[in-house]
Amino acid sequence: DLAIAFKGRPNTIFIGEKTYGLTTANSTFQINGHLLAVASSFTADRTGKVYDGAILPDIEITEGDNFENLLQDTKILEAISWFTKD
Repeated sequence: DLAIAFKGRPNTIFIGEKTYGLTTANSTFQINGHLLAVASSFTADRTGKVYDGAILPDIEITEGDNFENLLQDTKILEAISWFTKD
């Protein structure tokens, strides 16, 4: 999961909703000419924390999506506020 690559990084926050929670890696095996993909591991961030479920945001916002006008999207507005705070 790309989000995990940024976890634990200085001056980095997550704004929005928790992820779906499927942060596994797959291994493939060939059996009788067929491929079988099996979820075989979890992902860890730079601090060593293993994620076996959803990644939670630092600031949770679950409403207010506006894909037609991003400047009216509550998550975008919160991110702008975070960037411009003193």
